[in-house]
Amino acid sequence: MKKNISWGLSLVLIVILGLVAALPLIVSRVGSEQRNNSTEVLFDYAALNDYARRSGTSLDTVLAWCKASGVTAIAVEESSRDSLALRGLARAANYFEMTDLQSQKRIDSAIKLDPMCAYYVAKDNATAAKIKQGAAYSLGTDRVRLVPDSQGKVVELACDIRDLPTLGLGIPYDVVKKLHDKYAFKVWLRPWNSPKLDETSLTNIFKTYAQLAKQGQIEGLIFGGLRNEVYGYPKNLEITAKLLEQADLKLGVIELAPKAQQKGVVTLAKLCPERVVRVMAVSPSHQAKLDPDTVISMYSLGVRERGIRLIYCRPYLDGVEKLSLEEVNSAFMSGIQKGLAPLFKGQASTYSISDNLAKTGFTLWSLAITAISASIALCFILLVTLLCRENTLCQRFWGRRSAFALLLLVVFITALSCVSGLGCHWVRILLALSAVTIMPILAYVVLVPFWERAQECSSIWNAIGDGLIVMAVSVSLTLFGGLLAGALLSDLNYMLSLDVFRGVKLHSLLVPLVIFVIWLVQQGRNGGLDSLIKFLESEVKLWHVVLFFVFAIVAAFYLIRTGNSGGDLVVSESERAFRRWLDGTLGVRPRFKEFILGNPALVLLPTLVFLRWRSCVPLAVLAGAVGMASLSDTYGHIHTPILVSLQRTTNGVVLGCIIGIILALVCYGLKNLLVPYTKLLVQPSSDVSTSSEAEFIAVSAPNESVERKFEDNEAK
Repeated sequence: MKKNISWGLSLVLIVILGLVAALPLIVSRVGSEQRNNSTEVLFDYAALNDYARRSGTSLDTVLAWCKASGVTAIAVEESSRDSLALRGLARAANYFEMTDLQSQKRIDSAIKLDPMCAYYVAKDNATAAKIKQGAAYSLGTDRVRLVPDSQGKVVELACDIRDLPTLGLGIPYDVVKKLHDKYAFKVWLRPWNSPKLDETSLTNIFKTYAQLAKQGQIEGLIFGGLRNEVYGYPKNLEITAKLLEQADLKLGVIELAPKAQQKGVVTLAKLCPERVVRVMAVSPSHQAKLDPDTVISMYSLGVRERGIRLIYCRPYLDGVEKLSLEEVNSAFMSGIQKGLAPLFKGQASTYSISDNLAKTGFTLWSLAITAISASIALCFILLVTLLCRENTLCQRFWGRRSAFALLLLVVFITALSCVSGLGCHWVRILLALSAVTIMPILAYVVLVPFWERAQECSSIWNAIGDGLIVMAVSVSLTLFGGLLAGALLSDLNYMLSLDVFRGVKLHSLLVPLVIFVIWLVQQGRNGGLDSLIKFLESEVKLWHVVLFFVFAIVAAFYLIRTGNSGGDLVVSESERAFRRWLDGTLGVRPRFKEFILGNPALVLLPTLVFLRWRSCVPLAVLAGAVGMASLSDTYGHIHTPILVSLQRTTNGVVLGCIIGIILALVCYGLKNLLVPYTKLLVQPSSDVSTSSEAEFIAVSAPNESVERKFEDNEAK
């Protein structure tokens, strides 16, 4: 009893140490997240043009409609071959098309043409001059010229005509001016990168951008183009970051899968994180399959739970289901006004430099990280000590000296890396992974003696009460590990999702696996070693193989659905609809692995012991471990505001308690009905004392003569 009190007190002191160290970082992070809460909506200018043509409406009418609906910004992409043709400003032509134009006397026949070049025939001289200037940035001034004798309307480019779709031709500044002056829109530019852009070219481009920013015409940049690159990629990203700061422009980073992300945008964003705005866009092909309410709910979820501060919208270009083109876009705009307008508080906000908590050197941040590392090391030491209590072989290698040496090593490495900055990032990742992995395992080891005593409960209500205690302690310790991980990774790169916690899948697999192995070992210590050895030595049969593959498929599916980005790839539309319903009902959707699987299993665990359904215990242990791994995974999503994560956990605990209590009562109610069929489920304890229990054991015990006859037949 004294030993239990001793390690229990030690655990409480360790938790207090960790919370005291982590709390300042958590509070500071919460303050930064609450200050960065202003969201903005913008529409794509090219998509609005397409909608105007599809609906037979003037572009001015469409822009006025957007303004009246609460849209505050428009994204204008760099001119390209296709956009110039759609606007009727210029057309691209190869050598043979140019000779045809000459034969038709549409251009001067005296113009000398080069079969190795591509051409733009502009509407007027001003357009041709803009094309020449924009193409010069993409190809170089020596490869672009106005053709003599063309009256300044033909631009010659020394390139393959097949390269024209990838060449940016400059920002249409006339469009930017019109959007600002006539409609008071803020404009986000979508420039294209080119390998020819050197420091001089970038400086000249950003001089124009700086002037427009001072006039209030443009707000930031969201890079575009078929190359899918940012300015300065790959060698001049530092120059681009410096010019962004000088021009006082924001950098929009679109939320995409890592493989689809723009080249160089993450590196550029890390060079100027205080200018980064997270952008969410639904692709036109995906949006065409969804109704407006679904799209609005997706945007709303991104703003509330993933730190999205700029919503990139496009109008529908076709009707959806029974709605016509005009009706579906009217519903879309109405949804923006009703569903998203409450989230808009002005321009898209950014974090400030002071919000970046990761400051190496002799700082309070370094001291806090070192104290957190000490707390994690002490939890690991306590876990190993508890596991080695009854193992003499383990005790030979593990004692006070080894524990103290481990503690000093962890603290020394952490302090050295935080002060010097060498390897600090990887040390913090390793500590965060340790925190979210150790705490659920420690919770299981601490609680095993508690729920094992549930067989002594006098009533089902006592067993349910024990289950609530088991769940509360498990959730508390796992939450403690999650908060430590959240404090360790509280810097702008993680909060902006420029870096992600890479250990999510590993710890999601490791926690259930380690807990299950510990359970097997404990069964051996409790007298089940012979049966365990017999099980391991048994022959492998066909149904064993089938069961193994089923388990492997379930485990693979579980891992695919786990992580920062992979989970949505295997989610059905019906599940998405259920998620949206939970979001709308509860405010924040709890995780299925917590409120349906893990938390109810923890509440049910003592009831299974009370009912002596021992064969079901490992399933409940495994389910509870999966739920606890999911809970700590919640706090590995650093881009999610920590208050949202806490609300998610609270909702999961409440729903899990309700479901767990219902399951416990159902199991208790079915006990008498299942008595004839629970021969394999029931493993009576050694301290059975009542006559009713003895009768139950006698009824459920197998007939020895039948077993002997079966064994003889099997031997033959």
